[in-house]
Amino acid sequence: REDVAILAHAANSQSAAKGFGCRAAPAFWRSVVERHKQIRLSLAHFGEFVTHDDCNNPPYSIGPGTWEDEIGAMVSTIGAPNVFADLSYFGPAFRSTAERTSDDAAVATSLGQWLEVNDPECRRLLFGTDWSMTKKERGHDSYVANMESLLTLAGFTEAALANFFHRN
Repeated sequence: REDVAILAHAANSQSAAKGFGCRAAPAFWRSVVERHKQIRLSLAHFGEFVTHDDCNNPPYSIGPGTWEDEIGAMVSTIGAPNVFADLSYFGPAFRSTAERTSDDAAVATSLGQWLEVNDPECRRLLFGTDWSMTKKERGHDSYVANMESLLTLAGFTEAALANFFHRN
């Protein structure tokens, strides 16, 4: 009603008890976004591209697929123009090109595929740092450069990088 932007933690982390991280699932925002298409929402910590099988049983039962798949569906099919996701405290961005793992390469591939299918112009992804946490990590001083390198590996164009880092 007040047109306030909402930032929601959307990662299966920092849970107070076993299974409580499932409460951050983007699937729980779907009905809100469907009812309030103009909601200004950013779902934080996008980019793991893993399934959370522990969240597919009662009381959660959020369904199969990755949380990024759910965000992609919200971005590309519901018609809510103000739903975003941010890559903040993004693990692969703490590692330089020389330090990257095969998991980092897989994330880059998944990210590129997600962008191609759900957001080809990169209008819905935001750069984030989660700075108070990021600053504690080894490699934080190269976070932005590593992020750009990883996104380039994922196939982001110069225009997509500009949208991601500052236009969006």
